[in-house]
Amino acid sequence: MINASPLYNIIIKVETKDWKRTSWFCLKFCFLPPSYFNHILVFFVKNYKALTKEDEQLCISCNFGQFLLNDSGSEILVICATRNSIAVQVRYRSKTLVCYSSVKNKLIDLVHSLNLRYRINITYNKLFKCSDGDYSMKEGRIGYDIVLQNRYFCEAHNGGHVSKEVYNSWMTEKEVKEENTRRLHRKSAEVSCPGPAANPVQLTTYNSR
Repeated sequence: MINASPLYNIIIKVETKDWKRTSWFCLKFCFLPPSYFNHILVFFVKNYKALTKEDEQLCISCNFGQFLLNDSGSEILVICATRNSIAVQVRYRSKTLVCYSSVKNKLIDLVHSLNLRYRINITYNKLFKCSDGDYSMKEGRIGYDIVLQNRYFCEAHNGGHVSKEVYNSWMTEKEVKEENTRRLHRKSAEVSCPGPAANPVQLTTYNSR
C-alpha cells in the first residue's frame, strides 16, 4: 500500500537557478472519489517514467507523483491530490517559455473517461494558481476569467499578478482566444438576458478524444 505524503517530504530538490516552475493548474470537484486520482496516477506510471530518489525509491504516494516528461529529465511533472482537487505543475529547465497545454488536456481527458466508465455525474471547475502558491489551499486560486484581465489580485500573496504569467503555461494562444471569445459572448448574453450564473463543467457533456 502506498501511503500519503506531504509534498515537502517526497519532492526531490533538483532545482537550481536554472529551473523554473509553471503556475499550478487545478481541477476543483464538487466531490472527488479517491479512485479517480488512483487511476490517474496509474496512467502516468504506465506512460511516463516516474522520478526516483537516490535510493531508487519512486517519488509516488497515494496523493502525489513526479514524472519525467522528456528523456533529458529537464521537464518534471508534479501531480497532487488534495481535498476534492487535483493540481499539476511542471518544473522545467529552459530559457524559453514552455506551454504544457497537452498535459492539461490529457488530465481533463482522463477525468472525463473515468466519468464515462463509472457513469458518475461530477461537476468541476478549472482553476489556476501562481507558481509559488500552496496547491492545497483555495486562497489564491483563480478561474479562466483572468484571460479577460491584464492583472488579478492574489489572495494568497495579498498582491497583484500578471494574468498572462499564470495562464500561459497551460493555454495556447488559440485556446486563450477561444476562451476570451466565449466569455465575452457569455457576458454579452448575461447583459441582454440576466439569469443564473453558468454551471461548472458537466463531465457527461464531454466527448472523450
